[in-house]
Amino acid sequence: MDLVKDTSFKVFSKLARQLGYKLPSYVAEYTPEQDKIASELPSEAFACPALREYPIDSKATTWLSALYAADSVQQTGKEAQAAADALPLIKAAAIIWDTLSDVEQVIDTVSGLSIKQASDTDGNYGWIDRDAAGNVTARRYGIFDKAGVTKAAGYFLENRDSYHYKTREKVASFILAKAGEYGVSRDVLGEELAKEAGHGIPVKAVIVEELKERALLAKHAECGTLLANVNRLLDVCDPAELPDVMDKVATLVNEFDTAEDLTRHYGKRITRPSEFLRSLSEKTAEAMVATAVQIDGKTFDYVKLAAAVPVNEFYLALGPGFAARVSESGVFDEDNAQATKVAAAKLKQALTELSAGEQETLYRHLVAMCD
Repeated sequence: MDLVKDTSFKVFSKLARQLGYKLPSYVAEYTPEQDKIASELPSEAFACPALREYPIDSKATTWLSALYAADSVQQTGKEAQAAADALPLIKAAAIIWDTLSDVEQVIDTVSGLSIKQASDTDGNYGWIDRDAAGNVTARRYGIFDKAGVTKAAGYFLENRDSYHYKTREKVASFILAKAGEYGVSRDVLGEELAKEAGHGIPVKAVIVEELKERALLAKHAECGTLLANVNRLLDVCDPAELPDVMDKVATLVNEFDTAEDLTRHYGKRITRPSEFLRSLSEKTAEAMVATAVQIDGKTFDYVKLAAAVPVNEFYLALGPGFAARVSESGVFDEDNAQATKVAAAKLKQALTELSAGEQETLYRHLVAMCD
């Protein structure tokens, strides 16, 4: 929203009221002609010329554009980005009009008002403590802008080991939600935060091995026995059913770690629950699915297969025709096999077209290579 689009002056009235109607004299005396500004001003007279927003053709319009931009930048999406891009040009124009101190003051004031309003909203906090009557006694992890997302994530990862696991999951989920709201990439925040929020794929072998280690650390026999029993149940659990029982397993592991005072060893002697209960990140899982092919009912990564298996082995398993189909050149020369590379994309296509018998033959050959 800017001066041109605020035709009813609704936004201006709100902001002016928040400022206590303390406007510079050149603004108070100014009567904006919005239609004229919109139609007659050249694009270079706007701080956002592409959208023809935030006019800077006079002292008054420059100050008003600073007012609107400082408010809009607190929002999200394209409007906030346009305002953020416009602010440097608004300040540059203010230098020309000799009103930089006024412009910087209104920007700072509006920004401060926005943060104060946000700080009064429970939805901007990831952790709220209440007393028995339901009154708020403390609010933590307040996030009001993009910078606040990365700061909160860093602080959380440094201090998470002292939190109850349910609190860890709640706060991590809140930070991820705010990251989405303010356009912060998950890649910037890292996989650890996503796993604390419950994102990730459980791998049974990893969980079973880690629980064995924990059972050995148990000081109380009954706790070790309980964990061992759970491990036995997981050992026979169908991998497809594993995600359905993860909440129960997570509860048990975290309560076990607390009872056995193992939380102080996180990241040192033992792995944090979030890291081994969901050891496969969603991003990695997606990449694995994208490169997965079936050979005789077994899953292989065709990219790794192309890099690891010489073309001559495909020739020995399925003949010169298949070897030629998967080679980069499209030709197979037995005398020059060492210099022939396998093309991953061609291999993927060729593997999907194999008959059941050919898949079995190739699988047996690959197994024999490893013996």
